[in-house]
Amino acid sequence: MEKASHKKHRARLSDAGTKELFESCKRINELASKLDNVEHGNMRHIQVELLIDREIGLIHQHLYRLARANLLDLMGLLTGGASWTTDSIDNEALDIIVPLVKRRKSTGRREIVQAISLLFAKNPNAGPNDALKYLNGTVKRTISGARREALRESNPLFLSTCRKVEYYIGNSERYERRDGIVCDCYAEDETAGLRFACAEDLIALCGSISPPPSSVAEAVETIFERLSDGNVTFRTALRLRDLQAAAYRMLEPILIDRSQSRGPLTPEEEYLLRDHERKLWETTEEMEREYQWRKMFDKETQMAFCEACFEYFWDRECMGKPSSRFKYLAACLPGCTKDTYEDIYKPSFQHFIKLFDERWQKKVHAKN
Repeated sequence: MEKASHKKHRARLSDAGTKELFESCKRINELASKLDNVEHGNMRHIQVELLIDREIGLIHQHLYRLARANLLDLMGLLTGGASWTTDSIDNEALDIIVPLVKRRKSTGRREIVQAISLLFAKNPNAGPNDALKYLNGTVKRTISGARREALRESNPLFLSTCRKVEYYIGNSERYERRDGIVCDCYAEDETAGLRFACAEDLIALCGSISPPPSSVAEAVETIFERLSDGNVTFRTALRLRDLQAAAYRMLEPILIDRSQSRGPLTPEEEYLLRDHERKLWETTEEMEREYQWRKMFDKETQMAFCEACFEYFWDRECMGKPSSRFKYLAACLPGCTKDTYEDIYKPSFQHFIKLFDERWQKKVHAKN
C-alpha cells in the first residue's frame, strides 16, 4: 500500500472552493438565526433543520480536505512507529469530521453550525478567507483533541513529557518558540544555514552523556548544550515535535521504572481509576458545552481551560499530588506565562475550577 508523502500540505482550497465554502457558511448562519425564532419541533423548524443539513452536506468535502491536509502535516508526531498510509489518512480525515456534525446537548445545534454562528458573531464582516481560516482552526482543534485522547490511551507518559517540554521552554528565558520552532536565544545565529536535527539525530548526539538526564529540564538543556558545543552539522534551533520526541526517548527508561515501581493495581483500583477518568471526561465535556463565560476568551483558550482542569483533577484524585494551577494551564495554553496568568487568566480559571469541582463532586457522590 502506498505510503503518504511527508511534504508540507497546506490547508488551502481553490478560489472557487473557498468562495463556495463561504457562501454555504453564510446560508448556514442565516438559517441558524431563523431557528432562534421558530418553535422547536414544528414543521417550520424541521424544514430549516433540513436546509441546514443540506448545506453541511455541501461543505463536508471542504472540511474533509482541510482535515486531510492537517493530518498529513502531523505525520511522524505519534510514537510507536505507526505506519501512516494514504488510505489510513483518508479514513482518519473522515472520522475527524464526525464530531463536527454532532449536536450539542446545550443548544441542540450541530457543532459546525455553532462554530459558524460564532464566526459571524465575532466578525459580522467576515469574508471568504476569514471563513476558511476560522474553519481550518476548528478542524485543527478537533484533530488535536482526538490526537491527545489517542496519546493518552496509547502512551500517557509521552503525552505528559510533551506537555512538560512545552511548559519548560515557555517559562525559560533561554528559549523562544516561533511557529513550532524552538530557538536557543543564547546561541549564535550563524548556524541558520544548517539543517534541523531530527529526534534520531538528537539521540545520537546525546547518547554519550553520563549520567543521563533525569528530568525534562535536564533533557532539554542537554540537547541544546550539545547543539551549541562544536556542532557543525545541525542548527541550534529545533522543531518542537523533534525536541519532545528526543526528550521522551532520553527519559523513557526512568519514566517506565517510576511507573512500574508503584506496583500492579488491584482489580478494584483499576476499576476506580477507570470510573474516575470516565466521570472526569463527562464533567470536562459538560463544562465545554455549558459553562457561561464571564470573560470572553477565544476557543483555543476555552479548550485549554477544559484540558488543564482535566489534568489538574486527574492528578488530584488519582495521583494525590497536583502542582500549582498555573502550571496546568501553562502546559495547555501556549504563551501563558506567570505574569499573563496573574494578570489575565487567574480569576477566570479559579472560577472555572470551582464550578468544575462542584459538578465533579456531584458525579462522585451520586447514588448509582
